[in-house]
Amino acid sequence: MWKTCKNLFAFALALCLLLPAPSAWADEEDFPGWITPEIEPRFAEPGTQSAPLLRAAPLPESYGFSRGEDGTLEVYGQTPVRNQGSNGACWAFSTFAAAEAGLLRAGVGAPDLSETHMIYSAIRYDNSGSDTGNAEQGYPTRLSQGGNILYAASYLMRGTKLGGTLAEADDPYVSSALPFRSVTETSARGEHRKYTVRNIPIITGKKKDIYDPSNPDNISAVEMAEIKRAVQSFGAVSTSIYWSTTGTNYNPKTGAYYASRQYAANHAVAVVGWNDAYSSENFLVTPPGDGAWLIKNSWGTGADKGEGGSGYYWVSYYDKRIGEWTYAIDGVTDFDPAASVYEYDYRLDDTLKGYDAYVVCFPANRVEQLTEVKIMLDSPAEFQISVCADYIPGDARELSMEDFSLVQTVRKENPGFYTIPLENPVIIAGEFFAVRVSFLSDAEETEIYSYKKDSFPRLDTETGSYSAVFAHRPEDEEWGLVRTSNISVPCIKAVTVPFEGIYIRNAQTDAGLLSVAVDSGTPIQATVVAASYLDGRMLKISSSSIMFTPGQNLAELALSLYEGQDCKVFLLDAASGQPLCPVWEGPS
Repeated sequence: MWKTCKNLFAFALALCLLLPAPSAWADEEDFPGWITPEIEPRFAEPGTQSAPLLRAAPLPESYGFSRGEDGTLEVYGQTPVRNQGSNGACWAFSTFAAAEAGLLRAGVGAPDLSETHMIYSAIRYDNSGSDTGNAEQGYPTRLSQGGNILYAASYLMRGTKLGGTLAEADDPYVSSALPFRSVTETSARGEHRKYTVRNIPIITGKKKDIYDPSNPDNISAVEMAEIKRAVQSFGAVSTSIYWSTTGTNYNPKTGAYYASRQYAANHAVAVVGWNDAYSSENFLVTPPGDGAWLIKNSWGTGADKGEGGSGYYWVSYYDKRIGEWTYAIDGVTDFDPAASVYEYDYRLDDTLKGYDAYVVCFPANRVEQLTEVKIMLDSPAEFQISVCADYIPGDARELSMEDFSLVQTVRKENPGFYTIPLENPVIIAGEFFAVRVSFLSDAEETEIYSYKKDSFPRLDTETGSYSAVFAHRPEDEEWGLVRTSNISVPCIKAVTVPFEGIYIRNAQTDAGLLSVAVDSGTPIQATVVAASYLDGRMLKISSSSIMFTPGQNLAELALSLYEGQDCKVFLLDAASGQPLCPVWEGPS
């Protein structure tokens, strides 16, 4: 018995001597900060017409840094290195490192975004396991147990107060702990939203092989070029990596890191540059060749924090995990408090495919302009956006495509989360409106992200309650409800702004009166002029001065139309006589 205990004691002592001192991780995340997504994006095959970025100019040997006269590393185009402390929050810090690089390029001085608000908005439980009340929009994990691109994208693309983003000063980060905070408080902080993220293109998904710069046909070498071009285009990208400072992975003298074994990714960093000539001799274990990524970490600066204590590290091209799940933050713009985001999809849970079209319907709040459509794609896609500005709720059998007007055709080469600005904004003046997304790409190959719900969102009317989401399966040639193992809502959002102009919806005659329906976004005194034509000759004209109020208005003029006659209606400013909107034209 004693011999057995003595052997166990010796084994335990040896194990303790082999393990790193606690200080090795003292300022790093205690929990793995990156949770590998279960959803795997699909990319176009290299060499195909839709493969992105490969037609760009040759890449430079190095990018993102320079050397001072004394050889000191000087990184350009980045905000200061942050410190996440002991929380598993690297996914938020790497995301905002990429976003802040884009803001710097856009001329915003010293941007600093709130990781705290993103973390509390995207997660359901605090560190003790208490429910914060964020079941609908938060993922079922704890504050310090990590996140990933789906957490970040769900938050950044939402229109609720649990979306954003905020400036750091409006919800500061406390690196020592993330205590309990109710969803009510987090939502209240959301009143201070400062920026909106428009696009999150996904550059790479799960890593298929180590990068091999010597073999240009290697799939991972192709991905490596994509990452470099993305860094050039956006300033920085977020990526995941397996990180451990134990053993021979990390050389604190040079700030060089290389993991030669393929463990699961557990950390997220920002790639800000590269050096093809970075010597393999800088690593404790020599990789197969030269070359390294320059990464911005979120463990602060100081002794042993990257090269020269700068907080920037070099990671070998041949590292077994670097470059997995890489994404960029594109088009960070000022938050518009007047805009509304219509949505049912608050959290990315699943994907849908096999449908060639979706219709998502919304109740309108006011007379407004539909200016953008947001869509979240898990694959390259080509699709058309159509809109029904005055949708009448009904069941799937009553869904008529004749009610939808084509707005534009869109092609996206990479999976990702996109805001599509409409070339011709659509005026929404009815009680309901609907957005249709029709895929021109193969329905079985095109995937869209979705949000699992207990039941479909409904549109309540005086005549009944109707589904707000429909899908079309090409083999059925019928519209129906979207169903997976759980009910799933496609991630399609509509963005509107208040309509401040004036617009002629339609005109029709009855018993010698011409009724003109006019939508106005502001009070205005206008003169309505209507004229009838036959073969280009004006036959009759009638006018009336009317005070239009916000909303839908009805003007009546004495004007009869007969078969074969056409009608034109003009709205003129009562004071200046200048046109207020395009002329309405229609048959009798």
